[in-house]
Amino acid sequence: RLKTITYENQSEVSSYQEMAGKLGPILVLQGRSKGGDGTKIVLGEEDLIQVLPNLKGAIRVSEYCNQQYSTVYILTLPVTREECKVYIDIPSYKTTTIPELGISNVFGAGGDWTLPYKDFKASQFIERTISIAHYAYRKFGLIGHWNMEGFMSPNGFYFNELNCRPGGGTEVSSVNQVVRNIPPFIVAHNTLFLGGDLSFMPEPDEFNQGTIREIEKRSQPGPFYLKVYVNQKFPIRTIQESNGSGVYR
Repeated sequence: RLKTITYENQSEVSSYQEMAGKLGPILVLQGRSKGGDGTKIVLGEEDLIQVLPNLKGAIRVSEYCNQQYSTVYILTLPVTREECKVYIDIPSYKTTTIPELGISNVFGAGGDWTLPYKDFKASQFIERTISIAHYAYRKFGLIGHWNMEGFMSPNGFYFNELNCRPGGGTEVSSVNQVVRNIPPFIVAHNTLFLGGDLSFMPEPDEFNQGTIREIEKRSQPGPFYLKVYVNQKFPIRTIQESNGSGVYR
């Protein structure tokens, strides 16, 4: 994991110099957040004084990682009380830094499954993610469709967050499963919780080996989605011909 320091509230946060001595000159401050709106990058004491009053709740200060943020979508199906099957889909890149849409460099504006991960240890990543999934199943009973977030780098995966639920990109990421000739993870998720038959799922080893190949070199078309952050500064207007929300346009 990235090095972090957590403070109960903003009044307890140390000086920039003290935190930079432990975490490096670029600091990432996170308060209570939704989609990245509580995340700020700090380069000095002036930045710290400016952003700190706007952060709410407990404050986490982390070292900066110069990598694109990623989400990996996972499916856990129980076999026995101790054993489970784990399916890992291709990770997505988080889309950031689109000023025309009001998207800052820390605000997640969607996911992109079209790009390969270069210089990344895909086999090791899949192996360790499966280990996390088995641990979460045995320890907490985590089943169904869930996701894990972090930074993918040549040094490995810097784990940041685990979401015990389907994610915001679950529907769009289903394309990855469909082009590999299995029903979307969310179908297996719903079937599992309804007590249905899951024999339509392939063996996880076969699926996960395919994921390793796709991480290293994409052979299938990948989807992407884009969230538009609307506020008074960046008003967004859709064309008149747009039918509804435009989620598939």
